[in-house]
Amino acid sequence: MTQIVEIKDNSFWEYDVDKAIRDFEAEYGVEPNMIIGKNFIELATTSYNNCVNKIPIDKSKGIIAKYKGISCEYDPDISCVILKA
Repeated sequence: MTQIVEIKDNSFWEYDVDKAIRDFEAEYGVEPNMIIGKNFIELATTSYNNCVNKIPIDKSKGIIAKYKGISCEYDPDISCVILKA
């Protein structure tokens, strides 16, 4: 159960990500784990300071941030968002 969301440098990135999360939850019945890339982090931190909490939450589980309450891992080598169950 994996879904990839391309992040483009536009004003609709947040809508695209939020819609993908809602669709993922509706289709699979679970909240996704997110792997976020460089483009996402740059847009989220410049657009909304509180959108992504970059303080480590639980390093033992690989969780490094939260996006609107959803656990995220950061991978600087990708430019998309990966939703996984």
